[in-house]
Amino acid sequence: ANEVPAAEDVQDGFAALNNMLNEWSSQPLMVRGTITETFPLVQGQSSYSIGASASLNFNTSKPFSIFSAEVIDSSNTSYPVEIIDMATYNAIPDALYNTGRPRALAFDPTPAQQTVNQGKIYVYYIPDQGYTLKIESHKPFTEFANLSDVVTLEPHYPRALIYNLAVDMWADFHDASVQVPQILFRVAEESKHNLRVVNSSRAVSILDVPGTSRGTFDIRTYEGS
Repeated sequence: ANEVPAAEDVQDGFAALNNMLNEWSSQPLMVRGTITETFPLVQGQSSYSIGASASLNFNTSKPFSIFSAEVIDSSNTSYPVEIIDMATYNAIPDALYNTGRPRALAFDPTPAQQTVNQGKIYVYYIPDQGYTLKIESHKPFTEFANLSDVVTLEPHYPRALIYNLAVDMWADFHDASVQVPQILFRVAEESKHNLRVVNSSRAVSILDVPGTSRGTFDIRTYEGS
């Protein structure tokens, strides 16, 4: 308990912590809530790059997925936007030339390994004027940049981070023949389970689109059956 870790061990632990946070980010129930952001839509532009770079249209961390969206016009009136997949978007024959108020959005995460980690957002119709796009998305945890970083976490996160990091790094400090103590492993698993339970109770907004109940819905005509 009184041992002082070597500087190299501290850096290894720091890297392992960030790697663990990145892994947790890919599991929706490990992340508390979603992020709501707004971005400008430009008249005549149907696709927008999104990622943490000033060179992209939307300069923010790339989301894993987008849950809901709406557009706000110049009179501050909001309109729901349906989230569709890329296959549905690509099947719209007039997606590249039909203009109007955007009514659907598709998100393409693009390749996992890139020089600049970015995704693509496509809207249909092509905006006939400037709008504000409001999206709710699932995003990764922010990595710790420095050992001295001070962050505020909800009460149930520190225990999960401490014990799961201890399990993750066990092999770095023990022979392969030395198993992780059951008490340590159990507390790590229980703390992750508790996180999932708490996060699964978060509120989720549901958009009822007329004509979609037990039927089909044509994104091109906005008619249901």
